[in-house]
Amino acid sequence: ENNNVIAEVQPNLLNIFKPDGETALSANAWHIYNHGQTNFCNVQAQQLSDTQIADVWNMGYTGQGIKVGIIDVHGFDFNHPDMKGQFLNGWDFVNNRELNQNSFSATVFNQSHGMAVAGIVVANGNGASGVAYDAKIVPFLVDLSEASIIQALQKAMLPEFDVDILN
Repeated sequence: ENNNVIAEVQPNLLNIFKPDGETALSANAWHIYNHGQTNFCNVQAQQLSDTQIADVWNMGYTGQGIKVGIIDVHGFDFNHPDMKGQFLNGWDFVNNRELNQNSFSATVFNQSHGMAVAGIVVANGNGASGVAYDAKIVPFLVDLSEASIIQALQKAMLPEFDVDILN
């Protein structure tokens, strides 16, 4: 009898890159600054095929004053340490209620796509940095039905949410 249920384990690595240019794991920050380094998967990055976001930050563009609406099915954690204070109130179309730090809910608890997308945008440098780390996220939780997605698109444009960018 084989009681082994784990087939493979991957390292849980944080890519710690801060807007001030400090990199704790520079080999893994190839998407921020790529000089052809080998990353943690032992893959050599293509030199200069990065986002060039550091250049944008140096020009003073940080996302300040921008509201980014994110429509997602997996939910949002308003208290995540890399994004605390980055969320504005949104809407939960699954439970038909305001989505805020007191009404957090998710449709699939073991997945975090909404948080991954939010982190790419607004992670504030406590562990990682998003491309627009001074922007704010307006979250919209949907169930992937056409109706909830259309409602999210419509609600995102209302004055109470008034998002500048919608994902």
